[in-house]
Amino acid sequence: MKKIICWLCKLTVAGFLLQTIFVYKFPAHPESVEIFTQLSEFIHGILPENCLRIGTGILELISSIALLIPKTTKSGAYTILLLMSGAMLSHILVLGINTLFFTAVFLFLLTLLILKLNPQNNENSLENN
Repeated sequence: MKKIICWLCKLTVAGFLLQTIFVYKFPAHPESVEIFTQLSEFIHGILPENCLRIGTGILELISSIALLIPKTTKSGAYTILLLMSGAMLSHILVLGINTLFFTAVFLFLLTLLILKLNPQNNENSLENN
């Protein structure tokens, strides 16, 4: 049962991320451009909007794929936790609390659950070495 719940969580997190990548970030949807323009302005243009948007999308794509591969689930999950932490912090400091903030919180919590339920956690314990 844990494996099924873990896989449902993985598919949910990866699905959310992949949807935002291919519908909003990569095609430069106006909402996405506006969000990343605000973030770029917040850091005084050190990174332009398109670098932030595409860079974040690439990291999310890699981590989504890694999340779905059993041997790299942990790495993908930890990367997603970092990305969602950045998203939550961006909303708190710059963008304001809105639906996207709560989506990031939801994905963060699901990713924590994935790490807890991940069957790979038990295979690498000290007892098996």
